[in-house]
Amino acid sequence: MGAGRKQVPTYATPISGPAQLQALDSKDLKQLDGLNIQGEIKAMYLRGILAGVIRPDGIGGDLIQFAGQTWLVVKVLEGWSQWTKVALERQMP
Repeated sequence: MGAGRKQVPTYATPISGPAQLQALDSKDLKQLDGLNIQGEIKAMYLRGILAGVIRPDGIGGDLIQFAGQTWLVVKVLEGWSQWTKVALERQMP
């Protein structure tokens, strides 16, 4: 928390690696139903472990820079020890 009890975002050191961007399938859309997400949404496979938005804990999702755009991890769809499938929402510049 910063001055005036305003949240000040903090970020971990950026990392880079391979990723694959895809459209959401029907199973993914069912998982996202009710999250009130608007805008451009995609699925991405990445190596490593990522975190999505956890609203009750006040935790924002990881940010991903891809093809000159910034994407927010809104939900982890599948998580394994070597890779993660996440739902991303494109952020406005």
